[in-house]
Amino acid sequence: MPNKKVELLAPAGTFEALKAACAAGADAIYIGGKNYSARAFAGNFDNETIIEAINYCHLRGIKLYVAINTLLNDYELDHALKEVEFLYQNKVDALIIQDLGLYYELIKNYPDFEIHASTQMNINNIEAVKSAKKMGFKRVVIARETSLVEINEMTKLDIEIEMFVHGALCSCYSGQCLISSVTSNRSANKGACSQCCRLPYRLFDVDENKYVDIEGSEYLLSTKDLNTLENIPEIIKTGVASLKIEGRMKSSSYVYWITFLYRKAIDYYYQNRLFNYDKKMALVLYNRGFCNTYLFDKGAKDLLGQDKPNHRGLKIGKVLNVHHKKAIIKLEEDLHQFDGIRFGNAEGLILNRLYKNGLLISEAKKGDIVEVDIDFYLKEFDVYKTSDYLLEQAIDFNNVVPKYALDVKLKSHIGDYLTIEFKYDEFNDEFKSDYLITEAKTNNVDIDKIKEAFDHFKETPFYLNNFLFEGDTNSFIPLSIIKKIRREVTEILNKELLKIERQMKEIDYEVKTVPYVKRNLCEFLNINQIKDMKTDEYLLMSEAPVEEHYLIYPNIKPHYLSRDKVVISELGGLFYEANHKISNHTLNCYNARAYQFLRDLGFEAIIASPELDKQKLERLLNRVGGDNIHIYGQGRRELMHFKYSPLATLPNLDKKHHYELVYKDQHFPLIKKENRYVILEDKQYLMEGKLRYIFKSID
Repeated sequence: MPNKKVELLAPAGTFEALKAACAAGADAIYIGGKNYSARAFAGNFDNETIIEAINYCHLRGIKLYVAINTLLNDYELDHALKEVEFLYQNKVDALIIQDLGLYYELIKNYPDFEIHASTQMNINNIEAVKSAKKMGFKRVVIARETSLVEINEMTKLDIEIEMFVHGALCSCYSGQCLISSVTSNRSANKGACSQCCRLPYRLFDVDENKYVDIEGSEYLLSTKDLNTLENIPEIIKTGVASLKIEGRMKSSSYVYWITFLYRKAIDYYYQNRLFNYDKKMALVLYNRGFCNTYLFDKGAKDLLGQDKPNHRGLKIGKVLNVHHKKAIIKLEEDLHQFDGIRFGNAEGLILNRLYKNGLLISEAKKGDIVEVDIDFYLKEFDVYKTSDYLLEQAIDFNNVVPKYALDVKLKSHIGDYLTIEFKYDEFNDEFKSDYLITEAKTNNVDIDKIKEAFDHFKETPFYLNNFLFEGDTNSFIPLSIIKKIRREVTEILNKELLKIERQMKEIDYEVKTVPYVKRNLCEFLNINQIKDMKTDEYLLMSEAPVEEHYLIYPNIKPHYLSRDKVVISELGGLFYEANHKISNHTLNCYNARAYQFLRDLGFEAIIASPELDKQKLERLLNRVGGDNIHIYGQGRRELMHFKYSPLATLPNLDKKHHYELVYKDQHFPLIKKENRYVILEDKQYLMEGKLRYIFKSID
């Protein structure tokens, strides 16, 4: 069993959700600012509410992390660094980041600011964790696709491992999804994902030149939601540092009750108690179906929920009849006024009115027949509860889970001033009041009443552990004085909680800046120009293969790389020793600082992020010079990478055939590349016509 108790990390997209997470027992909370957060459409926090959130959390012994976990162009990075300074000065506990350029600035200018590697950095193997440790990250948020076997190995590397335990799953490896950016100009790497994986697709058999019947499985890329409440003992035993709940877009009610359930599961583990949770509650709060697929490598059939992409709720009954704009329902579960319900996967409503035998009622029981008002045509007759009014009303936002045991010694000597000594953890202090102790004229000091008066640390993380009395038992101490001293002691404790001592950290890698040499890529690599590129000619430092493409630079033709010239496609290869290294587009070089970081590590050529549009690419080239920057030039770009094939759930498909996923008029080929499945762009990408414009300023 790990020595340190695992952290429970909850999401908050609004201040109300933050209060809910605190009340439910979170050890830490993560939020996003108004800019540069991977959940751009959450409520998020402006600077004023961030300060309020920091104080609210710290006064309750709860850590606050802020996500700046999107890719940043150079203009955005300049502004993001102003936000970093604000967060640093106001003592945010840690930053969650994706962008290599932001990392480069943080490690130079804020070496004592704790940084966590976001799941957007796609860290899903041992070598990537080693790289993150070498770079100075305190913590790695590992990819959701990581198995328990792999996590067991990662936790041995003396770096904190954080993992998702509940909530929505991306079907594509995080940080590697381009489909939203390409199809709707809303980049997932910029926090603006358009949820392409939740759309309905048709399936086209290329070899047969016809569509395949997949009725009932149209949402081919939609995953179920992660739920590991029954796996908490196995997870904690791996030695992970933090269990993370997804949900910055979710309601405060959802955040409270999911956090509450995981708080119980964690506490029961450390108490050696068996944890059984209310599965119906979890279903009502939000679910697309539940799974724990990646932890145990169960495959696509366990992962995907291809029949519907939205909240399924809890089935509570069936419509028996519809009469005079009322649906008559036989209940299989209890129902209350103001609950939310939905009919199948179609229409839904809030029950402002609920009837039984023609009379308005506020609640109904399992087995009852009730009526609800509807003003739409009913297509489906199964009824699901999608929100629970009583759960929402039961939240106690002022609840604080005590975390710190406070030991107190009260010194009361006649003729001296009343003094309090107190301590928790490593902190101890003494408070001498201005109350002079006198002898009691009637009743002697009542130690039990004094202890009771002192033991009121409401809305703080402290609880009275030991209370000792030292002095004259015939002394006189008014209870009003004890209460006054308790308030003053609380202020001292609060100041201590708001004080954060940062510790300097050192990076563990050697800078190997490569001299700037003006030459094109073919000359630089000393290779012959050939017609076809083959991925087996690459030495790849990644599980993700590189799609056949041209690396376009002025006067460069297609080519391939020899064995001593290595394409690095993910974080685990950053420190790989090779004669020549090229940074692949999957490392998401998006700005000049990221470019400089990669150059410092010895990369001789850098393939820029394919998400850079023409204008941003030109700005990057103007900042760094163009001779070491390369771009996608031609071919079908890889839009999504999957661990499992989304077609594995469909029976009777010919595995030798080629298939395309079709949305409207867009045909996306699905191919297998080594041990992953990849969706390609629907059309050939061609940069050639734009090159003259892009490079005009550096020719």
